Amino acid sequence: MGEIIPKISEQKQLILLGCNFYGNPFHSAREWSKENEIGKLWGRFLQNYQKYRFLLEKLNIFPGKSFEVHFEPSDYKNTKNFEIFVGIAVEQLIEDIPLEFVFKILPTSKYATVTSYGTDYSSVDYLFSEWLKSPKSKYKQSYPFMIEYYDEKRFNARNMDNPKSEIDWWIPVVEK
Repeated sequence: MGEIIPKISEQKQLILLGCNFYGNPFHSAREWSKENEIGKLWGRFLQNYQKYRFLLEKLNIFPGKSFEVHFEPSDYKNTKNFEIFVGIAVEQLIEDIPLEFVFKILPTSKYATVTSYGTDYSSVDYLFSEWLKSPKSKYKQSYPFMIEYYDEKRFNARNMDNPKSEIDWWIPVVEK
C-alpha cells in the first residue's frame, strides 16, 4: 500500500446525543454486520430517533450526519470490552432529553482523518499500524477513542458493503 497522508484538522468540543453500549460488540456476529451489538445499537438509536424526530431534528447541528465513537477503556487489554456510542451532534446540553439517550462530550482536539470506502479499511488500518508509529509522523494519539463520521450523502446505510460508501475516521492526535 502506498503511503496515506491523513488530513489534520482541529475540531472544537463535540457534544453528542445518542445511545451507547459497553462490552464485546462482536461476540454475536462478525464485524460490519447489522446483527452484532454495534448494528443493534444503531437499530436502537434509529428507532428512538424516529420516536423523537420532532426534537432531534431541531437539536442536530449537522443534519444528515451522525457519529459512531469507539472508546477504549483502561481495562480493554484484559477484557477486550469497549464502549460504543452512536448519535448526533448538538449545540449544548439540555435538561429534558428522552430517557433512552445519553450525552457524550468530546474535548477540543486535532484529528488525523482518513476516508474508507465500502469494507476496505486499509486507510484506517494504515493510520493506526504504520502512520502513528512512524518516526516521520509528528503525531501520536491523544485520547483513547476514534470517531466514525457518517454523512448520509456519502454513506449507503442500506448497502454497507457498497464500495462507493464513504466513512471518515477521526483519530484525536497531539504532536509528539
